[in-house]
Amino acid sequence: MVIYQETFPTNKEFKSDIISTIKKKLFEINDKPSIDLFDLKLILDEAIINAMEHGNKWDPGKNILIKINLAENGIQVEIKDEGNGFDYFHEYKKPALDKRGRGLFLMRQMCNIEWIDCGNIITINIPLELQS
Repeated sequence: MVIYQETFPTNKEFKSDIISTIKKKLFEINDKPSIDLFDLKLILDEAIINAMEHGNKWDPGKNILIKINLAENGIQVEIKDEGNGFDYFHEYKKPALDKRGRGLFLMRQMCNIEWIDCGNIITINIPLELQS
């Protein structure tokens, strides 16, 4: 079930507002996300910058779409760019010490992520702590 959806322009100055909006929407849910707030900010920051930089090539005429879905086992945050995508299977396997790709490595260590379509959509899966 989609609980939030919004399109944002490719502009680095909007990144903090996007992250704040996502965090606010996540904490409006009755159950608390079971992820450290610092980790959540880092994951969202990396995914948004990747969409703007690598996907949309900083083209101000292109947008990113943020969608938050409430799923059976948690929350899914989707970030979609208007780029051509990338070969996520091979990028995913790069060593963590490569010049590029460290952000993907970090995101993988903190949560369950997956790419959809041609790699221009990332889904960040966040489990919930069930409240008694």
